[in-house]
Amino acid sequence: HRLRLHDNPSLHSALEEKGFPFFPIFIFDGETAGTKVVGYNRMRYLLEALDDLDNQFKKHGGRLIMLKGKPNVV
Repeated sequence: HRLRLHDNPSLHSALEEKGFPFFPIFIFDGETAGTKVVGYNRMRYLLEALDDLDNQFKKHGGRLIMLKGKPNVV
């Protein structure tokens, strides 16, 4: 259940660019997230995968920013 950085060339490349800020963001939008919409097991899987991805970003000196709201507002 890993979202791996090395499988995503765009994310990996962004981390390697040293002169530019990089802010990885995941937005829970309320309409497509939550246990009522996707179910408990799928939501748990998503949260574990996001936590793992955050840990990978931490190894590179960053963090995964997780927000809740409508993407066009957040």
